[in-house]
Amino acid sequence: MILSDGDVFRVDASWLTPAPAKSAVPGGALAANLAQREKVIIEAALREAHGVIGGATGAAAKLGLPRQTLESKMRKLGIDRIASNRHSPRPTTVPARATPFSTPNFRRMPEITARISALNSGD
Repeated sequence: MILSDGDVFRVDASWLTPAPAKSAVPGGALAANLAQREKVIIEAALREAHGVIGGATGAAAKLGLPRQTLESKMRKLGIDRIASNRHSPRPTTVPARATPFSTPNFRRMPEITARISALNSGD
């Protein structure tokens, strides 16, 4: 329903042309800020995954992305997975100590013990 004070309905031109919405952040700055945040998050995930992209413990799984999507984002943002991994120390593994139980000769222990005893007793 349209109401008018007179016989003729008049429309003001300002009613028909909407003013463009002004954003608080310029468009280019918003996109750059988003890209920078995305890059920081991806690099952190790569460090946490020690440079591994795919697999159950890779950066893609940590981010909840398919591996191909993460690789595409990395190319777009100029992220090198090796360079991203340089800042985190790789986990060190301590070599297991050899014990009599871990050697193949463990099955022959009684035989070896008997020989040592025989050598020591002078038989």
